[in-house]
Amino acid sequence: MSEQAGPVTRRKKQYKKSRQGCVTCKNRRVKCDEAHPVCGPCAKLFVDKRCCEYESRVKPTYTMRDLQPRFILPSGQQSPSQPVVQRPSGVNLGQPSHLLELQLMHHYTKVTCSLPKRRSFPPCLPGSSYPLWEVYIPQIAFTSELVLSALLAVSSLHLSASSPNDPRISQASSFYIDKTLRLYRATISDEDPEHVDVIFATAILLVHITWLSSHSIEDCDPFSIENHLQTFHLCKGLKLLSEKLAPRLIKSDVFANQVQSQPKPKQTPGMDECQYPSFREIARQDLANLSTHFDHSLATAEDIEIYKLAAEDLTTTLALVSSGLIDVSFIEQEIASLLHRLPPRFVEMLREKDPIALALLARTFALLKIFDDDRAWWFHGVGEKKVAQVAVNGIASLMPSERFWMMDFPLKIIRGELKLEA
Repeated sequence: MSEQAGPVTRRKKQYKKSRQGCVTCKNRRVKCDEAHPVCGPCAKLFVDKRCCEYESRVKPTYTMRDLQPRFILPSGQQSPSQPVVQRPSGVNLGQPSHLLELQLMHHYTKVTCSLPKRRSFPPCLPGSSYPLWEVYIPQIAFTSELVLSALLAVSSLHLSASSPNDPRISQASSFYIDKTLRLYRATISDEDPEHVDVIFATAILLVHITWLSSHSIEDCDPFSIENHLQTFHLCKGLKLLSEKLAPRLIKSDVFANQVQSQPKPKQTPGMDECQYPSFREIARQDLANLSTHFDHSLATAEDIEIYKLAAEDLTTTLALVSSGLIDVSFIEQEIASLLHRLPPRFVEMLREKDPIALALLARTFALLKIFDDDRAWWFHGVGEKKVAQVAVNGIASLMPSERFWMMDFPLKIIRGELKLEA
């Protein structure tokens, strides 16, 4: 009698660990199939293929991200916690040709600041009736190398976004941002009263340069929340600067009205009316669902209260959007200034990649997609590098997989699946 065969054991298939996965999958703690140029998980979740980034990709010697302005304060008030921007090591930024400078100046006067007029609040924005961008800044630039460099930096940023395949424009943008920062530090330190218009004009231009460059992520650069926060820090510096220069600015022919209180546009009947009830109801349900998880998180009682403050602020902004009656430029200002209305702890929570804080910020930025307007390029960006898409898709890449459902609402807006409809 033959011996009875023992039980057949199946050989367990060897598990192959993903070691060369993309940065996005690593942040989300999911297995990456390492497909190139876009892995399977990212292809399913994101519309923007640039959300799938590999560490093995060769990073160019120099990108716009290397020269993003940091928190610039008046002399003697430099924050030790904020690094000072310096020229990247190994970068050789050659002087652009005079022909290219003429091209950039022509683009600024004919395209950048000659957009169809739209009601604008405050009037220091391009496209407003206030002639800051069309008249005063060019006039100051003709007598100030600092303002001229900042003007050419703005023009090259605008032109490079619409002509991304021209390396001359991208290099010129880097050159003029670097030059502007160096000249700005030297000018702001001498405290010459004759330079008040030059300093304040440059500060305004730097805010817009930072906003655009921080949301113009290069194809090889993973999204960083710190890039987004740089505009916040620079605006804080601009506020301190305006307070310090206020006695001189009041006497300025150009900026006197900028240091005086600006009346807010009337919000009634906007807060009581609603032209888009369907959108408002969907947004209300989404925010209510997210709010139910505030108390179930591991956050402290203080952080939970900050969640609620951010949710209340978002509710107000959603009401303005749903009304259809409020000046769009005012709503854009509300979106851009969100972090200035919330406690400083909220900024720290973003740095800590707190999922709920990131989700609340993404919902606010997604609203820019609804008002996507090429006339407002200084808020929305130009070409494929739109602020709303870069910000929301970037935040989504930071979200852990178990919390990714928190991004459903803002991603639907970015994909065009959710619009303002009655």
